[in-house]
Amino acid sequence: MSLTMFESTIPVLWRGLGVLLSYIDRIEEAHAAGKADAEDILGARLAPDMFTLGRQIQIACDNAKGGPARLTGREAPSFPDSKKTPADFRHRIMKTRAYLRSFRPAHFNGSEDRAIDQSYRRADYSMPGVDFLRTVLMPNFYFHIAMVHAILRHRGFPIGKEDYFGKFQCGDMSLEPSPWTTMRFLTAGETATWLERHGTAGAYRFPFTTKGVVLNPRDLVDGLMEDLGGFDGGLLRVVDWIWDDEYEGDPTQSYRDRYDEDRPLLEVPGFLFGPEDAGAAKELMTMILERRWSARFYLRSGAAALQIDEGDRFILFGKDEEAERRVNFRLIECGFGRFD
Repeated sequence: MSLTMFESTIPVLWRGLGVLLSYIDRIEEAHAAGKADAEDILGARLAPDMFTLGRQIQIACDNAKGGPARLTGREAPSFPDSKKTPADFRHRIMKTRAYLRSFRPAHFNGSEDRAIDQSYRRADYSMPGVDFLRTVLMPNFYFHIAMVHAILRHRGFPIGKEDYFGKFQCGDMSLEPSPWTTMRFLTAGETATWLERHGTAGAYRFPFTTKGVVLNPRDLVDGLMEDLGGFDGGLLRVVDWIWDDEYEGDPTQSYRDRYDEDRPLLEVPGFLFGPEDAGAAKELMTMILERRWSARFYLRSGAAALQIDEGDRFILFGKDEEAERRVNFRLIECGFGRFD
């Protein structure tokens, strides 16, 4: 099986940015525990003439957005290089990921033969896109991620090759739109009415967290849906969100556009799915995890509900211990943690 230019580019860059997010998590955790000063770590370097850790992250992000843009003839967005805190760098990585989500396989048609000018690298020649991808873009991108890893290791962070590789390989990013069918948008009041009619699952409570674990959010969503007994429709309510108005605006707008829904997320925070809307539900839940939003999901059957807080803390509500048993087995397999 041969890989396309899209498959060789976007999912790979996506995964690398996920590794950087996990390193930001480590820096924040060490700072909160008093084991390291975040500003000092972001300014650390391996040698006097090398870039700082923060600059390495900036360059990796620039490669991740600039490379696909050059391959497809698009103009990459410009991000200011004024980041100072872990939160600033996390935001930069997430904005880069948001840009990667705008690409589709068709954008890369003919990119393997597109002449990529190398003058920005002080070279007076061009090379075919496939050579640019193999010999410039990917080696450079992973060089800067490796430097972040090396600086953290040099400063005493307990990380290893497993952290660099990540717990999950990239796999499905769900970049292609799903066949949306019967999805509806509900106000807060309509959401409350729906819950009164369908119930909110049992009182059995199972909390867990994925904080500090590098994973593919779609893999987690798919696994949870399977462990909850399958998708039969349900309600997703977004309860806390944030986005960059200057760069992208409301990331859920494209979903509402498909249904000519003019009301903003603030007015209609509820998404109601039919049994055939599994793809739509998984897309939205994946986005919530990626953006560290908070939401509540209720299966139509009332068999289970899932509380999501800031994208990495969860509480599963069910009628008995069976759902917990299935979910807990999956978490143990994947190396996830549990909290009380």
